[in-house]
Amino acid sequence: MDKSWTGAHGIAANGRGGRSSVFDIDFRHPAVLARELASIDVISEGRLEVGLGAGYNPLDYSRSGIRMDSPKVRVDRLIEHASVLRSLWGTEPVTFVGDHYRITELDGTPKPFTAGGPPLLIAGGGKRMLRFAARHAEIVGVNVSLPSAPNEASARDGLPESIDRKFAQLRLDAGDRFDTLEFNAWLSVASVTNDALALARKLSGRFGATAEDILSSPFILAGTHDQIVERLHARRERWGYSYFVIQGSGIDEFAPIVQELSGT
Repeated sequence: MDKSWTGAHGIAANGRGGRSSVFDIDFRHPAVLARELASIDVISEGRLEVGLGAGYNPLDYSRSGIRMDSPKVRVDRLIEHASVLRSLWGTEPVTFVGDHYRITELDGTPKPFTAGGPPLLIAGGGKRMLRFAARHAEIVGVNVSLPSAPNEASARDGLPESIDRKFAQLRLDAGDRFDTLEFNAWLSVASVTNDALALARKLSGRFGATAEDILSSPFILAGTHDQIVERLHARRERWGYSYFVIQGSGIDEFAPIVQELSGT
């Protein structure tokens, strides 16, 4: 896996391709999604990466009228969903019998441009999701845990010491795959500013941590242009992150940083 820097909002700074970040699998049956994604992969000549998620936002479910199952059920379903996608991107007709999906002698067509299908991005903060991602994804999003009732402990899950523990476990779970993985972080706060310390102090109550610790979190990226570049390099050195996603409103202000890091 090429670990050169990638850019804002899931769009590659190095020209490799486009990302989906991410599909909530509860809204998309894998037999249909496999064909749609294979078509995009063909059209883009293999420049697609596919993000899959188990769903986490109750509003997504309540507003669409779709039942939101327990975390265990949603993760079970994602694991089956990823297996069906991979199988349908293979060369043989697929029969699959699971708790959530049943596929009978279905030939996945069209076949993707990329042999075996486009790379998968799977993100998580809990042990089970990260274990599955470490063993089956090409890009692993190492994020905070998302309990049903967020609290100070869950906020602190995004601080550096917690991320150290996640990566130590990831290395064990991934085994020989670890060095081939690319690591992704979704930025909850991203701001080019001359006073990052003041911004961090505003967040200190939510995290129950010092402003300095907050600025070291891989999910907070704030500072001047040079400070941000320095922080990104430090995070890559410490954890291996090379792929960051920011919200759409920050694309323009981060464009010069993406340009510098990509060497374009």
